Amino acid sequence: MWEPLREVRDAVRACRRAPFFTAGVVAVLALGIGANGAVFSILRAVLLQPLPYRSPNRVVMLWQAPNRSENWRRGTTSRVVTAWHDQSGEVLEDVASLKLAPNNLDAQFDVVLADRAERLRGALVSPNFFDLLGVAAEGGRVFTPSDEAAGARDLIVLSHALWQRDLVGDASVVGRTLSLTPGRAAARSFTVVGVLPAAFRFTYPRETEIWLLQPWSEIRASDGRAIEFNGAVARLKPGVTLEQAQARMAAVGMRPVSQDTAPADRQIVRLEPVSTWVMGEVRPSLLLLGGVALLLLLITCATVANAFFVRVTERQRELDVRTARDARRAGLVRLLLAEGAVVCVGGALAGTLLAVSAGPVLRALIPAAVPRGDAIGADTTIVVFGIVASIVAIVFATVLPAWRSSRFDVASTLKRAATTASADRSSALWRQSMLGLEAGIATALLVSAALLLVSFWRLNHVPLGFDGDKVLTVEMRLLDRKFRAPGAVANFQDAVVARVAAIPGVAEVGLTSAVPFRGVDFFFSFDMPGGRAVNGNGRYVDAAYFSIMRIPVLHGRIFDRTDTANAGKVVVVSASFARNAFGTEDAVGRMIDEPDSKQVVGVVGDVRYVALDRDAGPAVYLPRSQRPSELMCLIVRSSLDAPELGPSVRAAIHDVDPTLPAMDMTTIGTIISESVSDKRFFTTSTAAFAGLALLLTLVGLGVIVARAVVERTREMAIRSALGASSRRLIALVVAQGLTPVAIGGALGLVAAFWGSTLLARFLFGIAPRTLSVYVGVGLFVLAVALIACLLPARRVTAVTPASALRAE
Repeated sequence: MWEPLREVRDAVRACRRAPFFTAGVVAVLALGIGANGAVFSILRAVLLQPLPYRSPNRVVMLWQAPNRSENWRRGTTSRVVTAWHDQSGEVLEDVASLKLAPNNLDAQFDVVLADRAERLRGALVSPNFFDLLGVAAEGGRVFTPSDEAAGARDLIVLSHALWQRDLVGDASVVGRTLSLTPGRAAARSFTVVGVLPAAFRFTYPRETEIWLLQPWSEIRASDGRAIEFNGAVARLKPGVTLEQAQARMAAVGMRPVSQDTAPADRQIVRLEPVSTWVMGEVRPSLLLLGGVALLLLLITCATVANAFFVRVTERQRELDVRTARDARRAGLVRLLLAEGAVVCVGGALAGTLLAVSAGPVLRALIPAAVPRGDAIGADTTIVVFGIVASIVAIVFATVLPAWRSSRFDVASTLKRAATTASADRSSALWRQSMLGLEAGIATALLVSAALLLVSFWRLNHVPLGFDGDKVLTVEMRLLDRKFRAPGAVANFQDAVVARVAAIPGVAEVGLTSAVPFRGVDFFFSFDMPGGRAVNGNGRYVDAAYFSIMRIPVLHGRIFDRTDTANAGKVVVVSASFARNAFGTEDAVGRMIDEPDSKQVVGVVGDVRYVALDRDAGPAVYLPRSQRPSELMCLIVRSSLDAPELGPSVRAAIHDVDPTLPAMDMTTIGTIISESVSDKRFFTTSTAAFAGLALLLTLVGLGVIVARAVVERTREMAIRSALGASSRRLIALVVAQGLTPVAIGGALGLVAAFWGSTLLARFLFGIAPRTLSVYVGVGLFVLAVALIACLLPARRVTAVTPASALRAE
């Protein structure tokens, strides 16, 4: 028989003779490789898989923004977009303009269906947009520069998702006209020229559903001073670097947006790869998760290597006999490598199957904030990853034990009986070194997980300033021309409130221009007496808003029925606005201007409106009765759950106006939960991997301690004969197991402390070098390690001098 096949056959037989060892190693490898395969599938879908464009590495986003880093994506003007398009030939192949919803009202399209009205997320793009990206239509065609040359207008391309959802995949839709209402304009007909492929996405996490052609002639004719474009998308010329293009395009867009722009607000130009724009703030978290997974794989390999070390030690007499008989150490090494390869391949196969089966679970758990999460799934790359992982495991986990075994002295081994052989110090040192490595990595991961968990707990327990429990919200934007008539907005809002209030189970109904963590939170500069200005967010609400949201009234009153459109103008301010505007003086009764004079009638508590990790800012609440807003968020407090209440609220809105879309119906609690869904996912994933790393370390520790009991049987029997107590014997064995854990854990704490600054960007409310966390993790590792040592160490009490002598 061919020598390699014979060695594989012998390896399989050896694995069958040790079923528990084989099953344990396969299980450890399956967990480690399976977890890494699952993370790899996430990284592949989100980071590694190319975007669905032609040569996506050369596609970049062009932005113009004030010379202030916190607002660098504010937008740009038609003058700058056309300048980029006309003057970029040295470094860019082409530039296409871009206006996206929801920032632009004319990129939002209302459509009335048989049973409901919807607001579609759209985009206005220049004729060369799809050609620049290299995207073809699945049905029909996309826009081309020839459309503008032919004077074509009102052409649209549909996303695949919209085509499937609202048009039921009707192939005849190409060439048909659809009646849509764009922004504040009147309804008109648009011609469908194509449907995009299912794989095409440009905006994340919410997909753009409808694309409208905007000719360059229209862009040039628009107001060159108004900031209405999101920016532009461009393609680098071959051989041109991002830095070279940045320098050239900065020279094109260095002029201010208008002559009135202050020097401090002069615009800068920035280029970034389209992949960076898509990833947003998710990339660092994904890289952290990938790093944690790799460390877990290292612990897995170390655990398996330790198991093979113990296995080789147990079989040392057999292996030395084989070596003495064949006089070839190379054959022994090949035999051990074959056994290790069989086990590792089995573990890798089980881990790959585990990673593949985890695909649907990952798609369900991945937060919407992670772009392209719906692309997570099994493909050939997962299989390739499993093969690579098995090779790594074979090299790391079996080569070293096999090499060590070939260095033992045959003669000295054969002189000793297997049951009375004293521990080979060199082998024990290797095993303890591997255990220390495991303990160090596991400790560092546990410190990271502890910091992230404390951070996430504190993030979820910050004072919000309101209580959104059991509050349903639905957004409406009154853009139609019919709402421009005097009193139309107020009449519609009153009618909706009355209809919803009549629904059984509804306790309170109110209105606001934006709910916390969602919607447009207006920013105003309010003039104070004496010429001083105070900044704050302006929100349009009714009297019920404060009661529904449980916002406390600190001084004065909130709005009431006397605050009509013809009464004196009033406002309610937040506590921080009152401090900024009036210091320690009572704000009630004072006056502010924006743009007309208003009297402060009450002060309410501060409310976090932007994010959980952003402090509450100063705010001014204006009464809906005196200044109705076209931005309308209905808020309903009810004893009913959202699935029960939602259809009734939607029906009530439809009864008042069947042409008005009711958008984003959800609960305030869901909005808050979704705002931290990415942090929750990455925190729990890191904690799970750290826990798995500790578990694997404890498995390795238990194996080593159990082997130590066997190796020191004769020594323990002699100590027992000389009067050593069982407690003393257990302490000796436990100390041998705890020593490498303590040393490795200490080194792990040092490594975590040294690298903790890498976690700073992910933490909230806790410093990355909080000593109490490090001390707590260190003590926890020692405590669980002590328990893991005690279980196998108790076997030493069964050792008696008589049994040891009989073994001799």
